[in-house]
Amino acid sequence: MRAGVLFAALSLCTPLLRADASSPRVLLREAARHSADSIAAAAAEAPDEAVVLLRRGSPPIVQALAAATPALRTLLRFAEAHCVPESVCPAAAVFYRQIADKTLSFEQALSLAARREAYFHQLITLRIHGPDALFDRILHQEAETIRSAWMEGGESRAASGVARMPARDLYALLAYGQREESEISFARFFDHELAPRLAGGRLREAMQEARYLRARHFLVEAIRADRQSALVTLAGAGKSRLLALAAEGLAASPDPAAEGALAAEILEAYAALAPHRALEAALRKEAAANEPLAGLLAAWLERLRPGSLEPATAALAARYRAHLPDAATLDAAQTCPQRRCTQRMIFFDD
Repeated sequence: MRAGVLFAALSLCTPLLRADASSPRVLLREAARHSADSIAAAAAEAPDEAVVLLRRGSPPIVQALAAATPALRTLLRFAEAHCVPESVCPAAAVFYRQIADKTLSFEQALSLAARREAYFHQLITLRIHGPDALFDRILHQEAETIRSAWMEGGESRAASGVARMPARDLYALLAYGQREESEISFARFFDHELAPRLAGGRLREAMQEARYLRARHFLVEAIRADRQSALVTLAGAGKSRLLALAAEGLAASPDPAAEGALAAEILEAYAALAPHRALEAALRKEAAANEPLAGLLAAWLERLRPGSLEPATAALAARYRAHLPDAATLDAAQTCPQRRCTQRMIFFDD
């Protein structure tokens, strides 16, 4: 895809893929080799894994948590609780901080974890208040599980809880659930659940309720499922705002370059489908915080829609037009300052 060429450094200028020995889950499984402080820190990042290991019996984790903060000591309660099914206890453990600050009780956490749609709803409710790596990881897992169950149909679909989910959570399911068969499940879920239930402006309301969480990922997933035109139609009068989401908050994101790559892909697929005045305004606003990234995107929009930019946006694009690479080629020597590039290839044997 041409948009990907613009930000090819994201995939090329990276160290070789390798197993991450510092992963909290790996550390917890090898707890006997680590200090109590390291174990406690890993448990804070992977409380679900810590509870799984505690329920199997892990003296090093028990000792580390017994000397840890009151919040982390809550995990010991989950290790001893009676849960049916047993997976409820590790799932509920991700709320250990909310239990510690008394916004959730221990019993409420267990009750939420026992009902898939209620669990997902609570995770989204907490996540929209600010970045949280733990909740992001669990939401990815849950979205994939729910969408897989929905795809199976029958009893599995009924048990997924999708029919009982509010509009905000339907949007979040598509914004988070991503795996190798994502395009197929996105398309089917979009056609059978999202579009019928969020027509008439309700899509915008749902995204607003979710505070536009992972909006760029949602828009890109729609491209890969060939639902971008249907999505713009579903957005109705809000389609201009939909396109503007591509550029909003880029500089404030944890990885502006990666988010910029998503934005470039969105511009390529959606620029001809919706008015881009709101997008241009968003790019100019982003330029105050990260002009090079906003300028490259403005130049990319100019290439996609020549002669259509407002004067201020055209001026921004002009400053970076010369730095926009040819969409058909990639100068790896310039892209990779260390002159070392890696090519990632993933094969699936179905």
